[in-house]
Amino acid sequence: MQTQYRLLYRYVNNNTNIAITDEADYKKTEEFYTIDHKVNITAAKLSNLMTVKDGDTYELKHVYDGIPVADYANTLVNEGTSEREDLITENMANESKSNNLYVYTGTRKIFHKEYIPDQLGYVVRDWTRVPTEQIPSGPDDYSKHFVILGGSQLGVDNAYLVCKPQFIHVYMKKLNVSVSPAKKCFLCISTEDPGNRGYNKNYLYSYHMENYIGNLRQIIDENVFFDWIGSHNADNLDYGEVTISGGFKNGAEQSGNDGLRYCLTSDINHSGSTTTVTSYYYLFWDNEKGYTDNPSNHGISMIASVPKTVNNHSYKGFKVDATEAQGYRFKGNYIEVGKENIRKDVIPAHYEDSGKSPYIIKDQYEKVSLSPWMLHSVHNSLDSGLTAAKTLVSMIGIDNVKLIKYVPVGQFVDIK
Repeated sequence: MQTQYRLLYRYVNNNTNIAITDEADYKKTEEFYTIDHKVNITAAKLSNLMTVKDGDTYELKHVYDGIPVADYANTLVNEGTSEREDLITENMANESKSNNLYVYTGTRKIFHKEYIPDQLGYVVRDWTRVPTEQIPSGPDDYSKHFVILGGSQLGVDNAYLVCKPQFIHVYMKKLNVSVSPAKKCFLCISTEDPGNRGYNKNYLYSYHMENYIGNLRQIIDENVFFDWIGSHNADNLDYGEVTISGGFKNGAEQSGNDGLRYCLTSDINHSGSTTTVTSYYYLFWDNEKGYTDNPSNHGISMIASVPKTVNNHSYKGFKVDATEAQGYRFKGNYIEVGKENIRKDVIPAHYEDSGKSPYIIKDQYEKVSLSPWMLHSVHNSLDSGLTAAKTLVSMIGIDNVKLIKYVPVGQFVDIK
């Protein structure tokens, strides 16, 4: 074989006159504008997402922020319209896409996606107890019951799971507890549950035994894998004095002569001669009152011993209505850990596959992973090769042209 000179060049995109180096990143544009797209959101659509289904809704964040549904719908439509115009403008002058080669990978059916605004999801404390098939592959996977927030990989970085609110009922139990009405709850520990229907280990605990209080957090953690919020200390609760007619009655909640409800905590004019009774109060933060609450500020329970006396005895206690208005749920005689007790976090707005019509059937293409060079011509002399190379350089630039010398294997080459 004699010495040859091979002239290579990069292919030029005829539409943009840009040489293809295949070095740019590629983000596919595939926006399907249907009635479920962000640009077509309506107040009725948002209201429908907040309609109770199986006891749960999509729990859209704007509701908790106090934004009127019509105003929020208009905001989303304006954002969607602006994003659509930007999408067209950016792709018309996208040099990165023009700088790549693509290969055909087949044809597939693509269902339209549904836009889901910001939601308030339920934070998981122990993700290892979540069903494996419901753990998303990454933070961009919204196809499962749970979403990854805070990181990229569970157990590696700061990533944690949040359950979509419309699926929270799947992970709740419907218990026929002694309190009425029976409802779905994560856990109900009842001190008035002789049938042991609320919690299958109730028989191990007595209402007046200290270990019941001490083991409460452990009991809840064993039964609930979500990040639950207990009760705040009593320092900031609405405290008052009250006179009770007829003495202390059964149950944690008492009615005062002033017409208000109280949970008594101490006696004011105890003579020391009356029999005391103990009442246990479990105050849980109602996370529906404020989803950004920090659970580290909360404790668990309070106990009060007050005398069981006769008419018009004075006590101190918590005003039930005022305390509940601050964001606390009173519990006495039983503890119910419902979804109101679970810490929430914001699931950002996203699109989810609808799995329903309309759909499109579309060719699929992927970016070629290498940077290919085309063979232009083969020359037997350097002068011939350089002459042809100069012509190509004037057309597409010197960075997009190569002249390669091929020599016989046995030829000695002096490289200077």
